[in-house]
Amino acid sequence: MGWLDRLKGKSDAPAPAVVLYSAFADGSLIVPAIVAGADGIVHKGVPALELFEAIRQVARGHSALPPASAALLDAAALALEPEDLPILGLLMDHTPLTEIMATLAIERVELNRRVHRMLQALRSKAVPRHAAQETSAA
Repeated sequence: MGWLDRLKGKSDAPAPAVVLYSAFADGSLIVPAIVAGADGIVHKGVPALELFEAIRQVARGHSALPPASAALLDAAALALEPEDLPILGLLMDHTPLTEIMATLAIERVELNRRVHRMLQALRSKAVPRHAAQETSAA
């Protein structure tokens, strides 16, 4: 079973810690990254010390994700199906997948299907530039 399957919760093995390292790591990536299960986001332009610190934080079990602004959350909520909003809220609170399944009384397969659908919707709907800039400036 590959790393992508572990990230998507298709394995009983613990998911690996994930830090997104991208030239496109701005505010618009925060919500999709959290929904996908990332633990951190680092822009490729940061000094090596900042990258190292983000990796250390994530390796210690902490988040290296910036907070999502209200504008980003509002934009994400508008892109999603109403039935997926509770999942978004729980994921944004970093609730473990097992707790989400128990809270919403859904099976792993259904949660995976809905998370996939959420990621597709977030990809297809552009996040307003001003919402991404608000978070990047914070």
